Amino acid sequence: MKKAILFLELIIFLLAQPTGTGAEGLVFSEVMYDWPASDQSHEWVEIFNSGGPTAALLGSSKQAWRFFDGSNHTLSLAQGTTTIAASEYFILADDGQQFLQDYPTYSGTVFDTVMILPNTVGNLGLSLDGGATLSALVNYDSAWGGEGNGFSIEKINLNDNDTTSNWQESSIVGGSPGQANISHAPVVPLPVLAAKATCPSGLSVGESGIFDASGSVIPANEIAIYEWSFSDNQTATSTIANHVFASAGTYQVILKIGINNLESQDACSVEVSAEEPTEESGNNSGGGSSAGNGPNNTYSWSQIRIAEFLPNPKGPDDGEWIELFNQGAATLDLSGFALQDNSTKIFTIGERLISAQSYALFYKDETGLSLNNSGGDAVKLYDPNGGLVETVTYQDNAPEGKSYARQNDSFSWTSSPTPGQANIFVANQAPTAKIKINSGKFLAGEKIVLSAEESSDPEESKLIYQWDFGDDNTGDEKIENHIYETAGTFAVHLKVKDAGGLENGITLPITIEGKEEKILLSEVAPINFALGDLIISEFLPDPVGSDDSEWIELYNNSTQNIKLTGWQLDDAAGGSNPYVFLASSTIAAGSFLVVNKKDSKISLNNQGDSVRLLTPLGDVWQQADYSQIPEGQSQAWDLLNQEWFISTVPSPGGANIATATEFALSPTTDLQELKNQSEIWLELVSLQNTNPQSSNLYTVRLSDQGVDYNQVVEIYLANKKWPDIKVGDILTISGQLSNNDSGPRLKIKSKEQLVLTGEHQDLLKPELTDLDTLGDDLANSFISLSGYVVKKNGKNIYLASSVGEDYAVRAYLDFDCKDLAIVKGNEIVVNGILQNTKNGWKLLVKNKDDILLAQQVLGTQIAADNSSEQNTTTTQISSSQRKVKYFLVTLLGLIVILIVFKVIKKYRYQKRTNTGNL
Repeated sequence: MKKAILFLELIIFLLAQPTGTGAEGLVFSEVMYDWPASDQSHEWVEIFNSGGPTAALLGSSKQAWRFFDGSNHTLSLAQGTTTIAASEYFILADDGQQFLQDYPTYSGTVFDTVMILPNTVGNLGLSLDGGATLSALVNYDSAWGGEGNGFSIEKINLNDNDTTSNWQESSIVGGSPGQANISHAPVVPLPVLAAKATCPSGLSVGESGIFDASGSVIPANEIAIYEWSFSDNQTATSTIANHVFASAGTYQVILKIGINNLESQDACSVEVSAEEPTEESGNNSGGGSSAGNGPNNTYSWSQIRIAEFLPNPKGPDDGEWIELFNQGAATLDLSGFALQDNSTKIFTIGERLISAQSYALFYKDETGLSLNNSGGDAVKLYDPNGGLVETVTYQDNAPEGKSYARQNDSFSWTSSPTPGQANIFVANQAPTAKIKINSGKFLAGEKIVLSAEESSDPEESKLIYQWDFGDDNTGDEKIENHIYETAGTFAVHLKVKDAGGLENGITLPITIEGKEEKILLSEVAPINFALGDLIISEFLPDPVGSDDSEWIELYNNSTQNIKLTGWQLDDAAGGSNPYVFLASSTIAAGSFLVVNKKDSKISLNNQGDSVRLLTPLGDVWQQADYSQIPEGQSQAWDLLNQEWFISTVPSPGGANIATATEFALSPTTDLQELKNQSEIWLELVSLQNTNPQSSNLYTVRLSDQGVDYNQVVEIYLANKKWPDIKVGDILTISGQLSNNDSGPRLKIKSKEQLVLTGEHQDLLKPELTDLDTLGDDLANSFISLSGYVVKKNGKNIYLASSVGEDYAVRAYLDFDCKDLAIVKGNEIVVNGILQNTKNGWKLLVKNKDDILLAQQVLGTQIAADNSSEQNTTTTQISSSQRKVKYFLVTLLGLIVILIVFKVIKKYRYQKRTNTGNL
């Protein structure tokens, strides 16, 4: 019984809901596609419900309504209700709030959507099934009206089809949104447009002929567009055109004239002969009789042409001028000719002669004609009989300081006005494309305004815009309103093209973020777990390659699920904006949660930073500080030992791995016996100071027994970013081993693989090795040699056992040796790394202190012995030195004895003398 009641209630509920309508129910009734000035945010369409009540379904479901303007867009309610009554009008607006400001008295329903309505031809639709099919359709055309003049276009009979005759321009400015369309005054039929082409009756090859369309019937106050086709692949666009045929024959010349959606065509023929004409050619009219006569015949009048005019001079507009040119062979009287712009004012020229192939200039203060700076205008030339000789029209705005000048049979803007002289045209230059984004945050599902307003063209011609938004959607307006449905980075490309066909493009990457969700306080769960239950467990601040691959990992160390709504991840205070977990964020018991940089937008510094986990109130729950971490390695938390460690095997979303990828070698292990590419760990002593210009550092193995000079290891670092290492510094290193003819080499990717222990080892020089005993057992060892210099070449010194022998070893000095006073014949002692090359033995010398003259070595030895044992000094002196010393001592003794003998002898003589006197 209960089931039956529930079923009945369900039926009653469904029957009570508003029913939808099909294609026959909803009708596009009015369109505002080209708002005056900028279209941005002002475009709208009106839809009429001719069926029963219906409910608009909003959102993103498959049954929701979509507005189509080339792509489908969702709707949101800006005013009113979603239920549309029968015979009710409602509005879809590009910006609902802006629409209500534009139409403050409007009280009906308004839906906000994305709307990009072309200003030429547009295809609009309304879908009631998420965009799968279109129920209401209209294909409008700017020829129906409303082209930037403030008026909309309205459907006349809502029950009829969408043909051109059933649409009209609104009768009031701004249209009538939400109201029945207001009837117009009776339509006045457009006046007849009739083309009339007049051709010369005969021409010769190479002779210039005049083709005249001035006899055509043009409606009053209208500007016609002329197009001549001469049947020789040449065209012209002026009222009166000059043309030269390159070969003989009969040519059919076609004239087309157009005004808005009206068009008329006429044709005439001309016979071109290969012989020179004997008399002036007459005219052959294809649409009527020849022109009348006057003081100058028609042909003479046609020689007067509009050559150039300046509508918008720099500074005051009083500098405007119009220039005429006499292209004939005789002087003509301009009396009775008249000039006119698009106003009713006409200036008639008084008595004035113009010589053949000369110019006549008329300034604004003489003519009283004021050419428009904006909105376009025209210059018209009339003959003395009142016939229209020529009309030259320019569209849109007149660039300041540029004249509109004739170039062959067409006109274009030139930046070099030449009043009274031949026209000058600078080669067309390409425009410059620029993109400006007039929006704040870039969020998925929200409108972004992209502007090309700052794009420019050196010739200031009208630009054509082509947008590619990077999501398979395009646009052609100067200002585009676009919505990205999903988050991500998109390449927005803009291409602009000028009137001459030259193009320029620019691409701007734009990152769209996911739509922000507001978090209610009621959604935040209470913190009912311990400090160690929710932790930062691992993070990767410096991934290999792009830093976009950074991530932070959380771990739930409890037995309950933890709701993260409102919790925040952040780096050090003052860095990136914090990442806030949304309402749907939960981390299961005993599980990991990895937050990637592309989602969090948190950028961790490679040189050191902090990772912080904050509570919903912004309090610091946990903070992990770090210094520089090697590239590709993570900082991970050891749950067992409760400490941080550097992991060489990052494990996002899994348990942290604390294993070593290298193995330490025994000091006695011969490196050359290991396989290439082995990952090893060594303790070494540096044989040199680091050189920032070199990728190599030479070291020797270190063990408990001391330095092993027989095991030299080369360290290779491609980027040359060495730490400060001195001779004798002890270091540990992990790297990849490779063996070659030069000995073992450890290749490392970064200086972080090399650790200075802070300890120092004094390096004693190895014992001298005789040159004659060099063998393979000494290869790749650090040794000391003594020999005579038999040759010197740059940084190479060649040593032999004696001066007259061939060299036994080549010492290469890997340092600046310009001030080293060593010459051929010197005996030297040198320390270095012995290498067996294809050209013989080579001794690589890394330091200047490792090379000395033999006597310098000897003097050092004597000084050392004097400081330790005074009584052994004489044993260090050569035999020749001892002989000299003995000779000097003996000589000095003889001199002393001689002096003493003379003194004694003198004393005795004086004594005898004194005795005799007594």
